[in-house]
Amino acid sequence: MDKKKEEFLARLRETFRVEASEHLEAITAGLLEIERCEPAQRRAVVERIFRDAHSLKGAARSVSLTGVESLCQELENIFAAMKREDLVLSEQTLDAIHQAIDVLSAICKSPGTP
Repeated sequence: MDKKKEEFLARLRETFRVEASEHLEAITAGLLEIERCEPAQRRAVVERIFRDAHSLKGAARSVSLTGVESLCQELENIFAAMKREDLVLSEQTLDAIHQAIDVLSAICKSPGTP
C-alpha cells in the first residue's frame, strides 16, 4: 500500500473513532432522556437516536467494521419498533441496549480497531 493511501486510511479511521464516540454518547443521552420524558416527546427522541445508530452503521461500513455495522442494524431495528410503538421500552430492553452500546464503545476504542 502506498504512503498516501495509508495516510488516508489512518485519517479515515481516526475520523471514525471520533464520530463513533459522538454517536454513542448521543444515543446514551437519548436513552436517558426517553426514561425521563413524557410519552408524547419520546417519538422525537427515538427518531434522533435512530439516526445516530444509522449514521454509526454507515461509518462502520466505511472502515469495514462489519460487526459494528451489524450491531447498529439491530439497534436500528429496536428503535424503529419503538417509533412504530410496536415495542414498549422495558427495563430489560434498556439494559440490553446499554450493553450493546458498551460493546460498541469498547470495539470502537480498541487499539486494534481499524
